[in-house]
Amino acid sequence: MFNNGRKNIGIFINKIDDYFQKTAYYSLMDKANECNCNLIIFNSYSNRMSVNYFDMLEERILDFAPYEELDGIIVVPDSYSIASTHEYLIKMLKTRCHAPIVSLRSKRDDFYNVLTDENNAIRGIIRHFIEYHKFTRICFMSGYQEHYDAQMRLKCFVEEMEAAGLPLTTNSVYYGDFWYTYGKEAADFFFSNPESVPQAIICANDYMAISLSNALREKNIRIPEDVCISGYDNAVVSREYDPPITTVSIDFASMARRAMDVLLNLMAGKSQEKFTYIEPIYSFRKSCGCLDSCMKEQLSMDTRRIEQSAKLIEKQIYYTYFSVDVEGSSSIEQMHNILAKDIGGISKYNDFYLCLFGQEDYENFIDFTDQCTENSTLRIGFKNKQDLGNLNITFPSKEILPDIATQDKPMIMYVTLLHNQEKCFGYTVASFEKGESYDIFFQSWNVTLSIVINEIYTKIRVNNLIRRIEEQSIMDSLTGLHNRRGFEQMVENNWAEQVHINSSTVFICIDLDRLKYINDTYGHAEGDFSICAIAESIKYATAQTKGISGRVGGDEFSVILFDSDIGKGKLFEALFFEKLALINQTAQKSYLMDASIGFYATILDENCSYEECMKHSDQNLYKNKRKKKRRQSS
Repeated sequence: MFNNGRKNIGIFINKIDDYFQKTAYYSLMDKANECNCNLIIFNSYSNRMSVNYFDMLEERILDFAPYEELDGIIVVPDSYSIASTHEYLIKMLKTRCHAPIVSLRSKRDDFYNVLTDENNAIRGIIRHFIEYHKFTRICFMSGYQEHYDAQMRLKCFVEEMEAAGLPLTTNSVYYGDFWYTYGKEAADFFFSNPESVPQAIICANDYMAISLSNALREKNIRIPEDVCISGYDNAVVSREYDPPITTVSIDFASMARRAMDVLLNLMAGKSQEKFTYIEPIYSFRKSCGCLDSCMKEQLSMDTRRIEQSAKLIEKQIYYTYFSVDVEGSSSIEQMHNILAKDIGGISKYNDFYLCLFGQEDYENFIDFTDQCTENSTLRIGFKNKQDLGNLNITFPSKEILPDIATQDKPMIMYVTLLHNQEKCFGYTVASFEKGESYDIFFQSWNVTLSIVINEIYTKIRVNNLIRRIEEQSIMDSLTGLHNRRGFEQMVENNWAEQVHINSSTVFICIDLDRLKYINDTYGHAEGDFSICAIAESIKYATAQTKGISGRVGGDEFSVILFDSDIGKGKLFEALFFEKLALINQTAQKSYLMDASIGFYATILDENCSYEECMKHSDQNLYKNKRKKKRRQSS
């Protein structure tokens, strides 16, 4: 973890660019700076409505997080809208974390909690319709049934309706998903009974209220003239919508600050109440027929929206250019150079680090899987906007970053997993300028980095395979020497230049003696051993005489010594037999491994051909072989 002498507080949150999450982040950041603490935001971006393998791998951030190293944790459970991810988060917190935990906005009996007062918050909206507007036909659009907030808000609606003696009909309650998905279906449902047309529809959040309003508009049902609509959360869109949506909100900034206060007290050993509640704030607007209470706020929002639109356009342009530039990267080093040029336009960052899981092997390849690894390697780093150059620092993943990234100030960092639908590649760690934060463009930017990393290592793997295939096509698998094709290719690559300089060249042919006898008497395995012994002796000799060599037949080998004379040839011969004698002595075989050699030395010119020169060498080989047989027979 960050070893700068400060407490490390982990924040677990999904979709941090949503209104509540972003508002909470700014408050937590300010509080961390004020209290001189490090803040590590373990960020993910899974979406309940698009559950696929990408979302499943987003869950790996929960495996990666070093819970045991954290001094305290703040978690926003209801931001994890995929049930399995939510459950896995709670499991990991309960089994691996030894530090105090504060749950923000979701009630958990096993954690400390900072909550909205659900029992009072939604009731104020319901009573507003019943007591102020005197409505008797009121419907409710809930979130998905397993969500705690949806359950509480619906419970309050039912209780308030019963307390006022108002009926609940078959079309009183519709279950949505806290998003824009089911507006049309909800509109059809609420207006399915002409005898029970609602006067007001209370929605469990603002997004569903806007989706429903859009669907009602398509049915020519006017808001608020024909039906009043309300939401919940006071999202930015609720103020921008026409008509502005009546809603209830919580001071999210205060909520986050209070959560940090509770956590810091717990970390200091001070006792705290298990549940802390934040009071609601009501905004009665035109969607329920009330005077717009946020006209000044609307003007301010219009100004901010114009500014934000300009920033978004600028970011979109930079992101497009970056995507075009980086997609052609063939190495991490090349990607680093593009990042150094483009990163400032993507986001107003202070620090940025890219770490890969595992280490490259001798072929510069990493075999990524769908799991995080115990060790990571820092490959790209920008510290205080300064490029740290090409990096290759391996360190334990639980430390998040190596010591080179440590700073003597509160470190407030986002940790985001890099992956595609099949593999986890690593993660990025980033901090931003004040007033900036993680947004959809930075998320898209991380996805692009994941795609490029996958392409880089796919190219490396393919190139390695091609190289191996090429090597196999020109290499002799038994001896490790070039085969005939590879040997002739090496000769061809050097021939023209050597002819041009009239190189003095020695051509050598080598033949293993008595291979058939060894195969027939001792077996082909021993024959292969003998062939390899000749090959090893050739490698030993050519290493010192700078020759090229190859196995050109079953027991036949060729060597060429460019820029050499017959004296260099004799040196090769001496070295060759020196090595072969050592192998005979060490192997202690029942047979003696021996070979015959033929030389041909010449000055290369345009009239010389490789084939003719090797033919002369081969002829001398067989002359020497016949002489050896005569000596042995006599």
